[in-house]
Amino acid sequence: MQLGEFVSFIFIPMVFLGLYSIFNNTGKHYWLTFGAIGLILTHNMSAIITAVFTVIYLIININKLKEIKVLIIDLLFILIITSFFWIPMLETKYISNYQIYEAGNFEASENALNIKSIFATRT
Repeated sequence: MQLGEFVSFIFIPMVFLGLYSIFNNTGKHYWLTFGAIGLILTHNMSAIITAVFTVIYLIININKLKEIKVLIIDLLFILIITSFFWIPMLETKYISNYQIYEAGNFEASENALNIKSIFATRT
């Protein structure tokens, strides 16, 4: 394991503590912001997995959500504070040409990587 993976385990409980605080109105919703920012900046894959589980948690408990305004503000803070990281990353990912391994050799693709090619490969 790498250092980023180890450090990301610190932030996962913070995310769920923040969600718990939003649902139970304890006033400590800022833990969601701190945890999500820490996850995004330390380990992207852990952030994506945690985001999937938080969306599932939100869908299951949507009828208990009283402070949707606080949740939206926290999400905006997360996006704004981490924008220095994810905006250049997405720009590079969708504009750049990538090398694709096919039939024993590397060939440059003519277009930038599209979303479909991330999830589906040719056989």
